[in-house]
Amino acid sequence: MNFYTWKPIGSNMNKTITSKSIEIKVYKTNGEIEDHSLKRPLRLKSLQKLIGGYIELVPQSHDSYNGIPENKILLCDEDGHHKRLTPNPKHKSLLGNVVLMDTDDFK
Repeated sequence: MNFYTWKPIGSNMNKTITSKSIEIKVYKTNGEIEDHSLKRPLRLKSLQKLIGGYIELVPQSHDSYNGIPENKILLCDEDGHHKRLTPNPKHKSLLGNVVLMDTDDFK
């Protein structure tokens, strides 16, 4: 009787692939700036928790992008007006917490 051993492709590779974390900066409404490191893959719920609700991508034509590199994006609370959130001290035309992150990490 012949026995065959099945090995999945790549099973002889002993490398562990570690993906880098996603670095995020949160500008809070109380003036604090928090640095967060989120694991990949990025989860929508993680961003919603930092912002405090549904997320909205701030268009790069918005005046809040003044001085922000092209490879960064801003996210804010989509319902900021309905929730009557206070203006963000760093990005005064946006309401509530604001997240700054790399464009490539948001894709």
